[in-house]
Amino acid sequence: MTNEYAEKPLTIGALKVRNVLGVSAVDLVFDPKRNLFVVGGDNGAGKTSTINALWYALGGGRVIADKPIKDGEKSARVELRVNNRKTGAHELDVIRTWWYDKKKNMRTKLEVLDARGVEVEGGGQTTLDTLYSHLIDPVEFMGLDRKRQVEAVRQCVGLDFSKLDAEYNDRFKQRTVESGKADTLKAQLLACENFPDAVGKEADDTVDLIAKQKKHDDAVKEKAGLESDVELKREALEETKARIEELEEMVADAKKRASDLAVDEAKLLGEIICVVIPEVGDIAEKIAAADKLREELRANEEHDNKATEAAKAAKVADASTERLDAITEEKRAALAKAEFPVDGMSFDGEGVLFKGTPLDQCATSEQIRVSTGMALANPPALAVLIIRRGEALDINNLKVIEDMAKTAGAYIITERVSTGEECNVVIKDGKGDDSGEPEPATKKEKTAQGAFDL
Repeated sequence: MTNEYAEKPLTIGALKVRNVLGVSAVDLVFDPKRNLFVVGGDNGAGKTSTINALWYALGGGRVIADKPIKDGEKSARVELRVNNRKTGAHELDVIRTWWYDKKKNMRTKLEVLDARGVEVEGGGQTTLDTLYSHLIDPVEFMGLDRKRQVEAVRQCVGLDFSKLDAEYNDRFKQRTVESGKADTLKAQLLACENFPDAVGKEADDTVDLIAKQKKHDDAVKEKAGLESDVELKREALEETKARIEELEEMVADAKKRASDLAVDEAKLLGEIICVVIPEVGDIAEKIAAADKLREELRANEEHDNKATEAAKAAKVADASTERLDAITEEKRAALAKAEFPVDGMSFDGEGVLFKGTPLDQCATSEQIRVSTGMALANPPALAVLIIRRGEALDINNLKVIEDMAKTAGAYIITERVSTGEECNVVIKDGKGDDSGEPEPATKKEKTAQGAFDL
């Protein structure tokens, strides 16, 4: 559906509120020659309820309170007249009603009627959504923390850094891990021993050296055993000779035994002569040197591996750092090209800036100018800006934001705890003063849901 009103400069002409929240009856007529309307009154008088009623009429279910009907009443109604901002011609009427059915369930109905009293095509709320969006409340914006202010500014100027910020955060976390790994590897590298003198050398085979040592040890053991046997034989021979003298009757046997022992001795001596003990020299020192060199070569290999790993980890961390810098530069370039709604306005990673100074450190008048400029940067067709807690704005600031609204073709409605001359209407006990009764929106108003007669 083509919405013929979306391209028209629209503004509000009149508002009628009955039994909404704390309001009993408020009728407002808006001066088409002005761009600011101030609702005044004491605390609890119904100022906020009046502004909420306007918001309910336009915003629909997503903004309407659970119980919009005033306590003690059976129904409530908001009527809003929408005029052409340039010609003053009547364009639309918005009528939103609430009532309790027989089962005491709350019902609601929205009517969006053209100047002839005919409902617009495509659905009332759909039409309103194309004409109106809830603009940033400048006073509320001033009260936001720096992070939320920056997010609002980004949306206003069309800078969506969500993907870049997400990538930056992921990269930052990744780099932290990578840098930690690189630092750990560097520490391990420093802890590794390094033996430059061992480079290029080859350690002897320890197994071969040990085998040679064993052969040497076996030969020494064998010689010692043979020498021990010789000693035993000698002792036996001496004993035998002694017994020859004592035992004449056993001479023959003793001589024979002596002869045998002599033969055995000669044989053993011959075997001793045949035993060759290999020369090993400083083999123990060689084994120790080989083991030491092998350990040094292993340490060098570990040192080289750690150096390679540390270099790779540092390279990965450096790549992440380069990407983080690139993201920062990409955001800086986008900021440089962005068109901000107020000259001198910008933002950085810390918050919103005005002329290089953090916004929350600027004068209140400058904060108001920047905040209102933000709110009016991209006004919809029906540019209605609602400012709550308008008492934060002094008379001079009210004039400033009215001039800004005029330039932007918008209409500002604000509330103040005041009954001063700056107020266009003063609400008392849920009722407005006689500031003018708007004409009935349509002939249907007396029959719509039968809620009440106006």
